Amino acid sequence: EQLLPMHGPAISGNEEIVRRLTRQAEMLESIVNQVLSGLNSGERQDLVVDAVKLPEQYAQDPDAREQYVTVKDIARMVVKEHSGWWDDIPSNWNPPSLKKQAEEIIRLAGGLDAAILHAQGLADRDTYLAIKFADWIWLAHPDQARAVQACLAVYGKHVSTPKPTQEALVYAEHMIRLQVALTSLKAR
Repeated sequence: EQLLPMHGPAISGNEEIVRRLTRQAEMLESIVNQVLSGLNSGERQDLVVDAVKLPEQYAQDPDAREQYVTVKDIARMVVKEHSGWWDDIPSNWNPPSLKKQAEEIIRLAGGLDAAILHAQGLADRDTYLAIKFADWIWLAHPDQARAVQACLAVYGKHVSTPKPTQEALVYAEHMIRLQVALTSLKAR
């Protein structure tokens, strides 16, 4: 008669518990089936994940809210479970270090100042792309206060809109580390 889920309020009543658990299982099954279908058709993993969507019948279902993780997060978990570490992108087989990649990206962007301006501009249009670019800035120049400050500012803009819990916690932890690094750099 009572169900205490890990996230959200208690659910009462046998019928309601069965209905909600059945719907959640159906949603998860839909995600798994879409991922397996994409993988089995030979589609590249990132494209499989990008294509996963809940069926329209769940669009207004409160249990479909992306409160803790997203549909794409679950799809990525299913991909990893069935495919392991290999992501189908040949350059990821033995990639250069992230620092080396970041330095080259920042060089191509026109240097640190141009990269910071670009990340700030991206933050007005696409904060997910902006934080990726901000990470390149930070990875390339972790010892420069203006790079760390720029990364922190872009992440600040990104987290100013609601995010699923797990995602928000990852960003908060990164921002704390950036703030600690910035404080340390300014103290030098």
